[in-house]
Amino acid sequence: VAGVLNVLKPTYMPNTPRRPEYIRGVREEFEKRRGIPNVAMAVDGTHIPFTPDHEVGKMEFRNYKGWTSLLAVAFVDSFYLFVGADDVGQPGRSGDSAVLAESALLNKVKAYREAWLGEGGVIAADGAGGQLR
Repeated sequence: VAGVLNVLKPTYMPNTPRRPEYIRGVREEFEKRRGIPNVAMAVDGTHIPFTPDHEVGKMEFRNYKGWTSLLAVAFVDSFYLFVGADDVGQPGRSGDSAVLAESALLNKVKAYREAWLGEGGVIAADGAGGQLR
């Protein structure tokens, strides 16, 4: 995780809004592929297998599926590129909605919605995306 955040993130995920032309292209591609207009990015979480070093922390990392993991919640665009990965490495018992409630990137998007999503733009998410409003 540290390698991604320290080496790749500054170049590939600068944590600033993309150019308006790029956002338009992302939205057009989402609509072309899925038929859903105005989607500027998507977000979802996934569990990554993880074994804690000691027994004490195992319960914190046990996910709802019954095994230990780290939770990664990531924002992507329609070209399969990460928009942000600030929310990687949460204990497996965390849920997407809990991680999104603390998301630095989501807070930036909410504060400058049009810059990040374009006029009328939205973020696609599953049921755990209630924090996106």
